[in-house]
Amino acid sequence: MKTFIRSVILSLSLLLLGGCAGLLNKLSYQQLEDKTRGYEGTASSLLADTDNPELARFLEQSRQEEARLARTVEELQQRQKITPQQADKLKEIHQSLRRLQLEKTRAILNAYHEVTVEFVHLNNTTLLPEAKAVLRAVAWGQYCSPGRKIIVYGYGDPIGGQEPTLRISEGRARAVAYWLDQNTDCHSAQILARGLGVDVKAEEIREADIPEAEKLKLYEKSRYVRILAPK
Repeated sequence: MKTFIRSVILSLSLLLLGGCAGLLNKLSYQQLEDKTRGYEGTASSLLADTDNPELARFLEQSRQEEARLARTVEELQQRQKITPQQADKLKEIHQSLRRLQLEKTRAILNAYHEVTVEFVHLNNTTLLPEAKAVLRAVAWGQYCSPGRKIIVYGYGDPIGGQEPTLRISEGRARAVAYWLDQNTDCHSAQILARGLGVDVKAEEIREADIPEAEKLKLYEKSRYVRILAPK
């Protein structure tokens, strides 16, 4: 049911934005990232993983609201013809969904310091020198509070299929978690590492009507690990 709701929400958003195909022909990855901000795919995981009760309550309220809007969309889609009034309702739902996603992003950033570590190469789960440099540049001591969780989420692109990508994303998350355990005051017991599979931006890239070479280039930035350290 959660997967269905998420797919309905994403499909509706893309439809009302005019579709990804036409936009991506002239769209940089940064623009795509801005467009999909709030759809990182971590909200459901964070609801289970976060040790911030205020954030957890907010995410649960957002989840319920998104589910309610998704049910409304489903009801409208089941009808053979959508009236102008119903079309306006869909636009309102889209605006509400976008507002919820942006509010979730702000809530997460208020609760966590975020660090992104790129892997770039296909199937790579080993930290390259550039990635280690990013990790070393962070003053981890201020984020390793005893008893607080540091959340490490791995992502990938859809090349090779969902299951292999999930395994690769898990390997990337574990590699970063191991580095944190070995090189900072953060202990393994407080580091939660999880692979979340295909990045949502990569999902849009996959469906886009653009040359395969462009997709492969855009996919590079979908291979990363997102670290959420409590503020």
